[in-house]
Amino acid sequence: MLKLHREFSMKYVVDPGFSKMKPYNPRTGMESLLFTPISKASATQRAGRAGRTSAGKCYRLYTAFNYKNDLEESTVPEVQRTNLASVVGELTKAGRRMAEFPLDPMLSKMIVVSDKYKCSDEVISIAAMLSVGGSVFYRPKDKQVHADNARMNFHVGNVGDHIALLKVYSSWKETNYSTQWCYENYVQVRSMKRARDIRDQLEGLVERVEIEIS
Repeated sequence: MLKLHREFSMKYVVDPGFSKMKPYNPRTGMESLLFTPISKASATQRAGRAGRTSAGKCYRLYTAFNYKNDLEESTVPEVQRTNLASVVGELTKAGRRMAEFPLDPMLSKMIVVSDKYKCSDEVISIAAMLSVGGSVFYRPKDKQVHADNARMNFHVGNVGDHIALLKVYSSWKETNYSTQWCYENYVQVRSMKRARDIRDQLEGLVERVEIEIS
């Protein structure tokens, strides 16, 4: 009796740099299937699948520039991918306070304190900007000085990172969410749109627990 032994191993991996994700859109109230740029960690993991038991190779269908600037910090945060309205609604019925909601501790504390100081409008903008991580600005290799100067303009007055992020969002809003403004200030358009969606959802959550937007 001839016994055959076959060992399967993945020799080649073709990485397009995207993955499927189902984020919640607070504007439409629906989830949608989107193709989203992967993170640097995911790209490394995909490459590791090639040639686990023998020599292999990974072909990436994107440039090193895009990999560094677009994929390193592009993972969509959990607060955007999840519809939190039902969670907050159930907790509100149960008599739970906003500070006890299963959100990021810093986020919950910021929102609660903002009601006391009547600055909830600014706080939810800052929280939304923090939720997109470090992907707000980009720095092209051929325009690094211009990009650095543009970024420092938001720190005029020696303000910290939180206020600088608030300035970025407020300035973008004043231009009616202009894409051109983002290009001129070396700000990621995709990240700003994410922040706007997250802010809309946070605003809805704040209103549900009867915190005035002020």
